Amino acid sequence: MAATIGRQLREVDTAGRLGGDEFVVVLEDLSGPADAIAVAERVLVAVREPLRLGGEQVRTSLSIGISVASAASTGPELLAEADTALYRAKASGRGRWEVFDADMRSQALAHLALRTELVTAVALDQFRLHYQPIVDVRSGAALGYEALLRWEHPTRGLLLPGIFLEVLEDSDADSPIAEWVLERACSDAAAWPLADLFVSVNISPRQLSRPDLARRVAAVLERTGLPPGRLWIEVTEDRPLDAHQDVADVTRLRELGVHVALDDFGTGYAGLTYLQRLPADVLKVDRVFVSQLEHDPVSRGIVGAVVGLARVLGLRIVAEGVETSGQAAALRELGVPYAQGFLFGRPGPLPGSSVLTDRPGPRLPDDLPDDLPGDLPADLRRLQAALARSSSAEQVVGLAVQAASRAAGAEACCFTVVRDGRGRTLHSVGVPPEDVADEFSLARDHPTCRALTDGRAAWLQRDPGDPAAPSPRHPAWVDRALSVVPVVDRGVVHGALTVSWRRPGELTELLQGHLLSMGSLVGARLAELLPVEPGAPVRSQPVPAQPVPS
Repeated sequence: MAATIGRQLREVDTAGRLGGDEFVVVLEDLSGPADAIAVAERVLVAVREPLRLGGEQVRTSLSIGISVASAASTGPELLAEADTALYRAKASGRGRWEVFDADMRSQALAHLALRTELVTAVALDQFRLHYQPIVDVRSGAALGYEALLRWEHPTRGLLLPGIFLEVLEDSDADSPIAEWVLERACSDAAAWPLADLFVSVNISPRQLSRPDLARRVAAVLERTGLPPGRLWIEVTEDRPLDAHQDVADVTRLRELGVHVALDDFGTGYAGLTYLQRLPADVLKVDRVFVSQLEHDPVSRGIVGAVVGLARVLGLRIVAEGVETSGQAAALRELGVPYAQGFLFGRPGPLPGSSVLTDRPGPRLPDDLPDDLPGDLPADLRRLQAALARSSSAEQVVGLAVQAASRAAGAEACCFTVVRDGRGRTLHSVGVPPEDVADEFSLARDHPTCRALTDGRAAWLQRDPGDPAAPSPRHPAWVDRALSVVPVVDRGVVHGALTVSWRRPGELTELLQGHLLSMGSLVGARLAELLPVEPGAPVRSQPVPAQPVPS
């Protein structure tokens, strides 16, 4: 790289390596910024030509920051200004140049202040970890959590990494904070009640290049007691891969039993090059592609190709940034098994034990069992077979939502426990539980509440003008028809299965009957598992479910 840059310079110019992957060029006797820009353009063109290393071609790119000296400029000031312009070039898309200007001067001062505050923040314990679930895209069950860094700033409030991460990774505070994140995430995960939940931790390029990375990770695992198989290390592809050091470090991590995930796959430095050389276990598809799945056939084709590639290479695949039920449906169709995003849960403080244990166990079988009545429809037979293997109310609830969502092909489905006209969501598919809970806080005399209290079903079209129906917080409930099916057994209402529909006409009489039967099957199994009846008895005899108009 140094030779390539040097060939674009004059004899009077000076070039040197500042450290890591940064180079400095001093240009003398220029007539103005335009001359420096011309040199920068030549360098950018030159480095786009592939380099030959060890018999292989390697493509590279770089970003350039330009600072023009004045009579009063000092060397450190020029370096700082060029560094600020370099940050701007990287943030603007990389592979380009930027010239330092007055706006950047204020940015440089802000960066300097931020760098000082970061060091103080470590000493004052101002950093926090928030966790976002990584889920089974079909059932919505959490399989693990990604640990995400947050800064609890004393005057600016809770800061996201986008505000401080770039400055952090270029400061002396990078290593202490990275070690704190790894230690805290492993310690938290070791205390989670479910022994199979993993925790995923991001490491910076600087941390990856440290030769003692595997040793430090092993020491943290030993101190916290977290099994290596429950730790994912996420590596970003935002810089060229060191063909020897990085591969050796990742190999040592995998030898420990730690899983390695390639983050933001497809948008970084060289995705296929990383795949070819880096011994990863997991690919995380960037949100850029996921966000366009519903409307862009090219993005859909790219994700489909990544799925095929992952299968051939034996890698797991996780889709990032899933925000709508349509995106989740597209991922299921493409065969993406795992996902994360606001649809399934926003990042938050350490998950409570109820969140970490409220997961469905048995899954609905794909093949029909032979020992069940042959006159039951296929979807009911699958549900009955899975319910027979369930061992807790939480598992039954998860199976109920899976079955109703699959049979109906619905956009969203949830199970809600009803108490005195209010509801608490225990499980959902297609919409996060936190965006469901308030949807069912209806007046006691609302038709839906009256129907559920009497053990009947309600088929209704949401009326935006209904004062008893609060504005929905999730698009899966906006302008949709809803079917609310009671889960009832021997006069006891355990809760309700609620299904969201785009058009009322999709809810045929046959499907209504299936949903009502599912409510009865689930209610019967809950009655067997629950020692105390969770709902108030509404009749002394079973009540046949009858639809009521809204």
